[in-house]
Amino acid sequence: MRALVQLAVFALALSLVRCEHDFSRYSFQTTLNTQENGGLYELYWTFDNEAEKISFAVRVNAAGWVGFGLSPNGQMPDSDVVIGWVPSEGDPVFHDRFAGGREPPTIDEQQDWVLKGGEEENGFTILEFSRKYVTCDDYDLPITPETARVIWSFHATTDPTSEVLTFADRHSHRGALSLNLLGGLPDAAPDPLGLDSYDITVNGITIPESDTTYWCAAFKLPESIRTQTRYITKFGPVVTEGNEAHVHHLLIYLCDGINDTHVGNGGVCDSDVPRQVVACRGGTLIAAWAVGGEEFVYPNNVAYPFGGEGFPEYLVMELHYDNPPKIQGTVDSSGMRMWYTSTAREYDAGILRLVML
Repeated sequence: MRALVQLAVFALALSLVRCEHDFSRYSFQTTLNTQENGGLYELYWTFDNEAEKISFAVRVNAAGWVGFGLSPNGQMPDSDVVIGWVPSEGDPVFHDRFAGGREPPTIDEQQDWVLKGGEEENGFTILEFSRKYVTCDDYDLPITPETARVIWSFHATTDPTSEVLTFADRHSHRGALSLNLLGGLPDAAPDPLGLDSYDITVNGITIPESDTTYWCAAFKLPESIRTQTRYITKFGPVVTEGNEAHVHHLLIYLCDGINDTHVGNGGVCDSDVPRQVVACRGGTLIAAWAVGGEEFVYPNNVAYPFGGEGFPEYLVMELHYDNPPKIQGTVDSSGMRMWYTSTAREYDAGILRLVML
C-alpha cells in the first residue's frame, strides 16, 4: 500500500510540472512592452527567404486577448492585424483582421495569418503564427526588408465575448515599434577585449510638443580622444527608456567651425542654436541610426579612425523627435554610443553619404 501511495504522489507531482515554452527556434527577439508599463509583451520571430514566410510568437503577461500587427504609420487605421485569445475551455481563438479606421478590427475573409499554437502558461498568453511575405490580399500589408511599423495591444484580464469585436472589448494597453523584420543579425558579434566607449547624449531635455522636431547639440571630444587617434569598431543608439516611440533617428557629424561656447544641450536646429552648429550638419557624417536599426558593427579587420592631432575636436548630433500626439513634458537623454580601441585595424573605414532628391 505504501508503494502505491508513493507512486500516486509521484504521478501527481509529474502532472503539476510544466516545462517552460521553448522559443529556441526563433532567431530574433525583442520586448514591445515592459512589466513596469503594465505587462510584459515579448515578440519572437524567424524568417525563411526561400519559402518567403515569416513565423512569429508572442508571449504576453495577460489573461485576456492579445493583438499584433503591421501598420503603415504606427496607428490603427489601414493596419493588418491578428487578435487571439485562449478561453478557459476549448481551443485557442485566432483571426486575421484588418482595420479600416479607428474601430474594432474586422475579420478578413482571406485568412493569411495562420495559427500554429496557443496556450496560457504561468499567467502569460502565448500565441504562435505565421504568414507569407506577400499574400495578394488587399487587406494585408506586405512584409519587406524595409523597416516595418509593428503595432501591439492586449487586454490584461478579459477575453471578448464574441468573435465580432465591439468598443467594449477595447485594449487595456497598446503601442507601436519600428522593426527590421527581415534583416539584422540574430546574435550580436562578441566584443573584442579592451574596448572603450564614448556616449554622445543630450542631458534631460524636454521633447517639444511639435509633431516633429530636429534637435541639434554640440559636443567636445574628451582629451583622451583629442590627443590620440582611436578606432571606432561599432556604434549604436542610447534611447531613454519609454521614449522609443519618440526618437526617430540620430546623426553624428564632425565639426571644426565651433568652439567651447557652442557645447551643450543645444535646441531646435533651425531656430534655437547658432548657425555655426547648424552648418556642421553638412559636414562629415561618422555615425547614423534610425528606427528599426540596430548597432552597427564594423568587420573584425575594419575600424573608423577618429581623434588625434589635426582631427576636429567637436561633434554635432542631430536628433529627430516624433511627437504626433503632442505629449507634454517628456524628458529625454538619448544619443549615440561609440565603442573604440587604441589599436588600428587592417583597413580604415570611410562613410559614403547618398541623398535622394
